[in-house]
Amino acid sequence: MRTYDIIVAIHQARKMGDKTKFGPDCLDQFGAAAGVSGLSTRPEGPTLADRLPDGWGVDYAVKDRKAVKIELPDGVEPGEYKIGNVTLDGLHSTAHKASDGMGSTVYCYTREARLLDPGEDHSAAIDRAIHSGVILLVPGADGKRHEVEARVLAVSDLYGDRAPDNWTWSR
Repeated sequence: MRTYDIIVAIHQARKMGDKTKFGPDCLDQFGAAAGVSGLSTRPEGPTLADRLPDGWGVDYAVKDRKAVKIELPDGVEPGEYKIGNVTLDGLHSTAHKASDGMGSTVYCYTREARLLDPGEDHSAAIDRAIHSGVILLVPGADGKRHEVEARVLAVSDLYGDRAPDNWTWSR
C-alpha cells in the first residue's frame, strides 16, 4: 500500500468589489473556506478557488490545517515526473496521460467547497471537507481525467506552523 500526505487547510477567501461603483458595492468581501492546500496539488488544475461560488477567490491558507494520509490507487505515484522537458514533483499517473496539456499530472481536492459561516469552528470545517471525500483527478486511457475517491487512512490534530509531533509524514 502506497500512502501520500496532503494538507487540508482553512483559506482566506475574497470576493472583489465592483470598483466602478461607489458605496458598499465597491468594497471587497472576505470570508474563509476549507480545502486542499496549494502545497498538496498543482496550481494549474482544479483548486479550492475554482469550486467556490462565482466571484470568490482564495488569497492564501491561514494557520489552521490538518495533515491527511491517503492511500494512493494503483497507477498513481508521488515524486518527480516530466511534462515535455520540464521536471515537476507531485502526484502523477504511471499508466496514462491526459490530452489537456498536463500529461500525467494528478490533481487533488475535497468534494465539498463552500464558504464558512462566520465563527464556524475551523477544525470541524476541515473535518467536514475531508469527510465529503478526497478526490484525485487521474488521467485515464481515454485521455480524459477521471475522479477517483482516495481512501483516508489518518487525519492529524489541528495545527498551525508545525505538524503535531505524533504525525509521521509519508515520503
